[in-house]
Amino acid sequence: MYDEPNSFDALKSQFKRSFQEEPTFIVVAPGRVNLLGEHTDYNLLPVAPMCIDREIVMAVRERNDAEVRLENTDPAFSGRSFSVSGKLTRGEPGDWANYAKAAIDTLIPFIEKTRAEKGKRGAPIRGFEALTCSNLPPAAGLSSSSAMVVASCLAFCAANGFELEPAKMAELMRKAERFVGTAGGGMDQAVISLSEPDEFLLIEFDPLKAAPLPLPTDARIFIVDSGEKADKALGAKDEYNRRAVECLLAMHVMRKFAVEDVAWKDELPEAGKWASLRDVYNACRDAEIAWQQLLYAAVSRNPYSPEELFEKLGRDVVEQVCATRQMPALGGEPWCRWNGIVLYERAAHVFAESDRVFRLSEAVKNNDMGVMATLMNEGHASCRDLFHLSTPRIERMIARAHRAGAFAARITGAGFGGCIVVLVAKDEAENFVRKFWGEDPAASEIIAAKCNGGARVVAL
Repeated sequence: MYDEPNSFDALKSQFKRSFQEEPTFIVVAPGRVNLLGEHTDYNLLPVAPMCIDREIVMAVRERNDAEVRLENTDPAFSGRSFSVSGKLTRGEPGDWANYAKAAIDTLIPFIEKTRAEKGKRGAPIRGFEALTCSNLPPAAGLSSSSAMVVASCLAFCAANGFELEPAKMAELMRKAERFVGTAGGGMDQAVISLSEPDEFLLIEFDPLKAAPLPLPTDARIFIVDSGEKADKALGAKDEYNRRAVECLLAMHVMRKFAVEDVAWKDELPEAGKWASLRDVYNACRDAEIAWQQLLYAAVSRNPYSPEELFEKLGRDVVEQVCATRQMPALGGEPWCRWNGIVLYERAAHVFAESDRVFRLSEAVKNNDMGVMATLMNEGHASCRDLFHLSTPRIERMIARAHRAGAFAARITGAGFGGCIVVLVAKDEAENFVRKFWGEDPAASEIIAAKCNGGARVVAL
């Protein structure tokens, strides 16, 4: 187990025992916590995350052939090896090597194309050997999966003497995670790639923009792990991808309505070009129309059946949306397990959450912890009631945090378990921890959220 982020001696010694050689560099990739902006990123709308001082760390040595060998200090993750000389194939769902493969599979064509453009065609692609350790809890909503992808990206680039700008790394690694079957956005990869110490980021997409925001001086941020696992590579993947499908279908329904309805097509003349909920949100803002008006007019508050959506949008459009978000066609598994396709509530959450992210950025600039707390609490209610991300255990943790004196507490990450993020007055931080633990000292782990910066390579 990795316990001290700034001490690599034990890891280096274990690497030598595993590979009979000294490592040549260390890769560090932190996890992240999201203060606001849940499930907005794959709709190209803003998020407000920060890196934390829980990390995945790799001791790495480049190889002279195309083999990648992975070992882990945690015996639950057995060793893996594969060649990077051809197209990589995904392993079983949940296999930890899939995250390294995701990064490498995306990087190889990019590196080869870049080298060719610079007249360096023919340089051999090299593998590496790495010993991985972590103090970042897996499947806890703190982006351990993206940290592993970004760490593998940095290891592969360093092993091949290839420099990659952080913004480009964020862009490529966002696409890379599709390899493991998750239709996510770019928040995790962006914050892990771009963060600096002692700040969080307001991140916008397409094009990627990241504006630093100061952590509030009068507040402390804690992360509490519920212990309820939410593994997007396994059971939670369908629930996550389902919501990505529903958001995109909601956009199509609003687009069709705005194009065809006589009363609306003059108000929103560019509606036919919409491709995401971000386009809808921005169009309403630019036309000075409340998004609530369009949503209420265009989208049923009741769940849709597959047949209703086929009739409204056309089967080809609906099936293309499902394929884009890596989900089976409507009507079969897993859709038949759910009570219809929910569009109104999904879009309402995404639009309102985006409003809250922009308001949060202003609140922290003014060091207004009261507004920040209100927005975070509203965000949790929306995640629970409109996006249906919470669980009974998460709700008990939220209530417990408020009883212990928290100003705000909300679910963070993809949902369906994982962690909550808690906002506490700085001078009440010790009392909060004592009261929270006092209710049930064995129930969960409390992490004081600090940002030591984003992913990096440390030469040895």
